[in-house]
Amino acid sequence: MKYDLRQLGKYQFLALHSAAKKRILAKLVRRVYLSLDDKDAIDHYARFRDYDPSISPMPRSFEDLSHLYHSLMGLVKPDEETPKFLPQIRRLDHKEKEAPFLPFSIYLDQIRSAYNLGSIIRTTEAFRLGTIHLSPFCPSKHHKEIAKTALGAEFHVPIFENAKLEDLPRPWIALETGESAENYAFFKFPLTGGTLIFGNEEFGISNQILSQVDHLVEIPLVGLKNSLNVANAFSIIASAIRNSYT
Repeated sequence: MKYDLRQLGKYQFLALHSAAKKRILAKLVRRVYLSLDDKDAIDHYARFRDYDPSISPMPRSFEDLSHLYHSLMGLVKPDEETPKFLPQIRRLDHKEKEAPFLPFSIYLDQIRSAYNLGSIIRTTEAFRLGTIHLSPFCPSKHHKEIAKTALGAEFHVPIFENAKLEDLPRPWIALETGESAENYAFFKFPLTGGTLIFGNEEFGISNQILSQVDHLVEIPLVGLKNSLNVANAFSIIASAIRNSYT
């Protein structure tokens, strides 16, 4: 049974069956485990604890949250919406050691979406792929919507605006579909680096640039749609390149 936690008052909560109360508390603990900043879940839990002081305090570490969740769920039969086990997640950023960036320049050809750009910046930092070079007509790295998807990565990745492709190192590797394109899974990305080129969301990489590149690489697709979101495609390529260095 679902409950509107905002409307669940003291006497209604205390009147619930013990298993129902534990299931509600377990769901709140799980929410905090997945997001330590889930203020609503923290506030609901604190309110229910005010109603019933026998309820354990809400922990703040992943280990203690996991222990409490499994203690609660061990006493009840989980419903369809309450997983029996928590996912094994690692959410803490690395703070002790920063891996060096790989020697790739990433040229973004007229990518217009600040959300896509923010996602690409975040992925670049996560894989420590290289430096980002924005062509004219890309959003500024200071665009407010970039922060929503970059999540602070924009402060760690070298980003250059109004960049010129001719100033960036060879080989130039364009990520684009085409009859002569090589499958990214078999393409040997050079360990010495180069320039990765990604194009506009609607029109792809300009023909002028395509006529000058050294390699054309694609992600083979088998669905009816013959393209991926540029940020999603970037993540696939970034992972493949990073794996080639391991």
